[in-house]
Amino acid sequence: MSVFGGVGSRIAELAQQVISNNAKFESLERSTTISLGDFKTLLLRFEDRLPQMEGAHVQDVAALRAEIKVLDGRLSSLSEQALHAAAEKTIRDLGRGDRSGLEDDPVTIAKGVRVPVETGTADPS
Repeated sequence: MSVFGGVGSRIAELAQQVISNNAKFESLERSTTISLGDFKTLLLRFEDRLPQMEGAHVQDVAALRAEIKVLDGRLSSLSEQALHAAAEKTIRDLGRGDRSGLEDDPVTIAKGVRVPVETGTADPS
C-alpha cells in the first residue's frame, strides 16, 4: 500500500495547485477585463477629443502662416526702404563729389570696375 499512499498525497498536492492556479487565473482575468474596459473608455474619450484637437491644430497653423506672411511683407518693405535709403545716400554723396566707399560697392565689384578714391575715374582692372 505504500505505493498507493504516495500517489494519493501527490494527487492531493496537484489538486491544491490546480485550485491555486484557477484562483490566480480568475484574478488575472478580472484584472485584465477591468484594464481593457478602462482602456476602451480612454480610447473613446480620445476619439471624441481628436476632432477638436485637429481643429485647434488647423487654426494654429493658419494663424502662424498668416503671421509669417505679415512678417515677410514687413521684411520686404523694410528691405526696400533700406535699399532706397542707400541709393538716395549714394546719389547725394555723388552729387557732393564724395566717392569714398565706392571702391567696396558691390555693384562696382560685380562689374569688375574699380573706382580709385583719389581720382574718381574708373579703372577696369
